[in-house]
Amino acid sequence: MTKEQDKAIERCNKLIETEHSNWIGITNQKAIETVLNMLKEKDAEIEKKDKIIDLYIDELVTNMFDRCCQECCRECEKDKDTLRNCIKQYFERIEKNERI
Repeated sequence: MTKEQDKAIERCNKLIETEHSNWIGITNQKAIETVLNMLKEKDAEIEKKDKIIDLYIDELVTNMFDRCCQECCRECEKDKDTLRNCIKQYFERIEKNERI
């Protein structure tokens, strides 16, 4: 998240504090709170997907390191870190395509 996005979320959190209800209205406070909760849920979902991807990658790196990678530039044959990055990019592309 960018600094600008962090600041915007921080400002929204301040706006939903009780003392601001007189000038922004309770309906607007509820709307802001709903959006903030949606962002939290989305972050948790992304974090969970990242953890699952990391678990898959660890398993694949363990099982595939001695084999030749068929789907990339063969750079991943050099070391486990390069293979791990290659596999992670592969899963990120799959996840991105599923969102589209």
